[in-house]
Amino acid sequence: MSSQKKTSRLPDALDPTFGMGGKTILNFPETLAIAAGDVIVTSAHKIVIATELVLAPGEYPLHSAYGLCRLEKNGALDPSFGQEGYLRGHFLPAQGVNVSGLGALDNGKILLYGISDTDSDVVDRFKPCLTRFHENGELDRGFGTDGTVTILIPKPRDRETYPDAQRPLYASQGNKGQFSVLPDQKVLVLLDSQFSPEGESWILQLMPDGTPDAGFNNGQGYLVIKEAPSLPTIEVKGFVLQSNKIVVYGTVRMDSSTFAAVLVRFHQDGRLDADFGAAGYVIFTWEKLIAIDSVAVQADGRLVIVGYYFSDNMAPYGILMKFTANGQPDTSFNAGKPIVTPLKSGSYRWQGVAILGDGRVMVSGLSLPTDSEKNRLMVARYLASGELDLSFGGGAGWVATSIVEGNSVLFKSSALQDNARFLCMGDMINAETGSRRACAVGYVI
Repeated sequence: MSSQKKTSRLPDALDPTFGMGGKTILNFPETLAIAAGDVIVTSAHKIVIATELVLAPGEYPLHSAYGLCRLEKNGALDPSFGQEGYLRGHFLPAQGVNVSGLGALDNGKILLYGISDTDSDVVDRFKPCLTRFHENGELDRGFGTDGTVTILIPKPRDRETYPDAQRPLYASQGNKGQFSVLPDQKVLVLLDSQFSPEGESWILQLMPDGTPDAGFNNGQGYLVIKEAPSLPTIEVKGFVLQSNKIVVYGTVRMDSSTFAAVLVRFHQDGRLDADFGAAGYVIFTWEKLIAIDSVAVQADGRLVIVGYYFSDNMAPYGILMKFTANGQPDTSFNAGKPIVTPLKSGSYRWQGVAILGDGRVMVSGLSLPTDSEKNRLMVARYLASGELDLSFGGGAGWVATSIVEGNSVLFKSSALQDNARFLCMGDMINAETGSRRACAVGYVI
């Protein structure tokens, strides 16, 4: 693991106690590249990071493996985890890896969700998997088969409907919402439409031991998200838990020039919740092309949504919006309309959102390049009423961060460390070689 040199004065909002100068760059041994996947903060205030690793030639049969590491709250590597802070492996022997999500159980064990990729022309090339680790990073071999459960796809694609070039990309999407641990320690996982011959997405519920929950959705074990009433297939982005309900979010193409944001709510047993929105669905259109990237749930059940819209010249700009617990636009938050904040950074996209204890909203994502600039991580803070919080970021309300000057960065994930610190994960892209290196940036909020 490497870090940037400290400067005499850090940019406003960077956490001086985190890493070196607020930044930590991951450095797994004997790897060619490291792509960030997901990040969680445990109840013991440890930071667990999931990555995809491109391995040194000849070390593994295929090009990729998963990697986990654990950091202390100050960004230092925790040597009590795995082997000196790191571990790596495959979901299934001699197969490649796509990382999708991380979760922590009440007993401290860690769950990693992702896709095992045979990288071959077979019908069942992609296998969703769930692997469990002890709190210290040791593989929990009593879970599933040697620590891993292979999740059955409800309706597998055959070779004709699954083009060879098509492959589920998870870590590259940079979003949460694919996986969640329930209070009773059952697990929900999302399989998006890339797995389905009919464009469906599925949410499966698993028992704590990883077996299908036969009581979910009237014994089916999964629920299907395909179409909103009288609309085309929903492109599902993720889901969040709203008390004992499941809220799925995504985008639907209304026609050749209109995209709408979509929310769908289900009861915990898998039944569509007709009391949400209109018969279970919220379909929000605007004068611009609009898409949802992430959703957070307030303590009172209100839904805070971030995403982006396309301007007339097709440049993306971040939006922030709030809905009531039952799916109506929240008129107390910018009169129920999306918030678009003109920022000096130019084009930008919000991809992560978190709610602070006092109702303020942290959003995170990317500032997008101009002719002379590279992508930078962006973080902004909004008041509970929707105004930009000018007490953050040195009076601007937002801050954009480069990892190493001259190198671009991709946003991957974010998490609250506590009510005073915020963490962003990204991939720094080497300007000369194009290789990726996962990095974490800490902010004081």
